[in-house]
Amino acid sequence: MKLLHLFTVLSIGIAPFLTPMAYADEENFYQIYQEVAISSAAGTPWSAVRHLELVQKAKDLHSQFSEHLQRKTYPMSEEDLQQIYQEAQSDTISFFTYSSMIDMEAGAVKAISPEAGATQMPAIAFGIQRTFNREMAAATVEGGWGALKRPNDLAILNVFEKEDAVLNGVVFQLPLSDLLILSKREVGYDLIPVVAMRWHDAIDEKKEPEIFIAYTFQAPKYNGEGVRYTNANINPIPGYFNFLQKGLNLVGDDFKAVWWATTYLADQKTVVNELPYRIIDLKAHEVH
Repeated sequence: MKLLHLFTVLSIGIAPFLTPMAYADEENFYQIYQEVAISSAAGTPWSAVRHLELVQKAKDLHSQFSEHLQRKTYPMSEEDLQQIYQEAQSDTISFFTYSSMIDMEAGAVKAISPEAGATQMPAIAFGIQRTFNREMAAATVEGGWGALKRPNDLAILNVFEKEDAVLNGVVFQLPLSDLLILSKREVGYDLIPVVAMRWHDAIDEKKEPEIFIAYTFQAPKYNGEGVRYTNANINPIPGYFNFLQKGLNLVGDDFKAVWWATTYLADQKTVVNELPYRIIDLKAHEVH
């Protein structure tokens, strides 16, 4: 059953969510999204049978190309990225993004060429799960989103690899010059291959989907050496969280519901629709 009917029923209560950053100073910030979160219990807008079919197709494609897929570690040089294009034998690659670039007004979208930006297409990816665990410096957060209300409101989105996981986002067709711009802009993120599919192929159960290899950014889990980019004890940045909702509204209700069903907090266990808030003094808290 499609999720559109459920969202229609809730549409009156959802209206305040259409204004980004309007509630950034509320005491219990996440509660304003509670009605949207309810819908995520319905899962994906395609059937369970369709879901198993898509996951298996993704696994088969990944197995077929696994020996040729390249992972690149931050920081990446132009030569590192060139190798991906050489392997693909193409002037562009599919780039899957799961966060702010869903909104065409995002700074990262404006940073790439207009030609690349115009290729944006809603999509889903397999084998990765979305999580708010990429830690930003407090000064960076305050410079972009305003004064911190809690000391650990520092998280933007990231992904972790998880078998059978599915999440939604958008795909761009990027030439090397644009991928190089993003790889320098997105500090701390590795570039990893994923299996992806167009959103409209997934929701049309009568259509044979086209599944393809794309690349996406992932900030790796801290292994005790070098710079630590992730943290399991941080909350989403309220203003950033609001901005993400604005982009989701532009794609549609089913798309938004899947985002809520496939997005986790920093512990990688709690789905964002449970909306907990933890206040932690990170200076006094040991990060493992």
